[in-house]
Amino acid sequence: MMISYPGLSKLKTKQNKEDWNLTLSKNKQVVYENVLLARDSGTLEQLKELSSKRKAVEESINENSFITEAIAREMSGGLTSGCEQDIQKLENYLPLLENLVHHVDLISNNHRMTCWISDLKIRWSSTLTSSSIFHLHGPKFYQINDLHFELGMILVLYGAMLRERALEVLSKDLVQSATLFRKASGVYHYLAHEVLPPLQNALPPERFQNK
Repeated sequence: MMISYPGLSKLKTKQNKEDWNLTLSKNKQVVYENVLLARDSGTLEQLKELSSKRKAVEESINENSFITEAIAREMSGGLTSGCEQDIQKLENYLPLLENLVHHVDLISNNHRMTCWISDLKIRWSSTLTSSSIFHLHGPKFYQINDLHFELGMILVLYGAMLRERALEVLSKDLVQSATLFRKASGVYHYLAHEVLPPLQNALPPERFQNK
């Protein structure tokens, strides 16, 4: 019997209200080009594209987008499933984010870069807390000043959406469903062995212990 985890794709991300004095928080979005210094126009455009792709993901999972279903379908190239549309947004954002993480890792000892990353104020909820499952007081958000945290949470969401889509098509197309389940499994394997280990030292000691 397949175990169901209906809350895995219900992650949220936000900026806290106390950050309204920061330029990057005027629209409560993570805006990379407002924090990371771009020395040329090409880099600036890449950071803007990164922010744009992140915004699309953020608005979708936070359910604060004002785009109609018809427009969303047109923007996605005709995809009618909301789950498929979210997967496409994640797949547009992930390569850009991984590229940024790679370049930041090359200069990880740079103090200025560390300060810039902390100014991004990247916050995500957890599907493992009671507030996020039962919505008693709204989800609790966690902030870790490390781009591996952003990459890890995006991959958790990506794997969850792939699994959700696999369940959607399970009764219609077993081959496609199996392919999506295998892809989700690969995402979680990559998370466990490549993305999360470097983040271990940045995690609070009382949480997320690897036992």
